[in-house]
Amino acid sequence: MKIRNELIRKTALRLGYILSILLVLYLLSAGPIIAICRQFAASPVGPSPVMVYVELFYTPLFSVPVLVPVVEFYIGLWQKII
Repeated sequence: MKIRNELIRKTALRLGYILSILLVLYLLSAGPIIAICRQFAASPVGPSPVMVYVELFYTPLFSVPVLVPVVEFYIGLWQKII
């Protein structure tokens, strides 16, 4: 029984690490991708149909009121870089 509880603990710990890494990658990818999409939307050609899917993917990030100013600042930095 002790071995089984240890296995469950290790599995839960590894799952937590994987989820935290994926969350960090999601947050870090928002800046450059949204900055590029905003430049495409401002171009004379107009927005691409692919931007609908990008918007669906990153909408949950903007639904957290505490994160919105931080994310907008991060996107602004990427807009200056690009």
